[in-house]
Amino acid sequence: MFSDKYTNEEMNVNRCYSKDQRKNKKKSNISLVIAILLFLLGVCLLLVDPVKNKIRDNKTNEALNVFESNINNNIEINNTEAITFVVPAKGNEINGEGFDLFDPNSNEADQQAALEAAMAELPENVVLTYVGIIKIESVDIEIPIWDSTSVVALRYGAGKYEQSAYPGEGQNCTILGHRMRAEGLLFHSLGEVKLDDVIRITLTNGKEIVYIVDEIITILPEELENYIMADSSDREQLTLVTCTPMGNPTHRLLVIAHPLGDN
Repeated sequence: MFSDKYTNEEMNVNRCYSKDQRKNKKKSNISLVIAILLFLLGVCLLLVDPVKNKIRDNKTNEALNVFESNINNNIEINNTEAITFVVPAKGNEINGEGFDLFDPNSNEADQQAALEAAMAELPENVVLTYVGIIKIESVDIEIPIWDSTSVVALRYGAGKYEQSAYPGEGQNCTILGHRMRAEGLLFHSLGEVKLDDVIRITLTNGKEIVYIVDEIITILPEELENYIMADSSDREQLTLVTCTPMGNPTHRLLVIAHPLGDN
């Protein structure tokens, strides 16, 4: 009688597999490898957006610091030169950024084709020019305002719509921004703004304009033209625009404000 302590190897017992068993075992091993690779791929994909968000957020915070440093220098020497910031043209893309917030002169397919052509011609780095900084303390928003609503500009702040007025020019100033899913990024929390909330815009010359929110509306994209042009208001007005709802941006959220004391 053999003792249980002896192994198959010690007893020189070789296990034999049939041809079908070997084939099934090979298939099982291949399936296991594929499953592991798919799992690792899934983990990588889950990390892509958080990593990009972090990089963009760091770059946006750097832009805020650059603005503060330059504006203090401008005030000290009474300088009115433009303040600029350099960002990479490629990388750090935002999901869905290829869909423009507004372009009344072309359809979506034409917009996409034009966007791809424009992106292909960009240099390695893009120079963005500040309009100022927008701050909404009630919902923890503080980001740069660029003088462009280009795809690259809107990755690192909000953009002044080109056919609207600048803040303080006495007409409607429209500022566009992405409604990010991640908390604390760009216009993520714009939907939490309430009537009578305060919006502060600091310009490159150090001037601060304080606005009070007096209207919040949701409209269809094709209605935007009635709200975002410079002559959409005959008095000083600020119009903030972003997509809504998050995840299925079928409409546009507008937060409209007027200067403090002008309501």
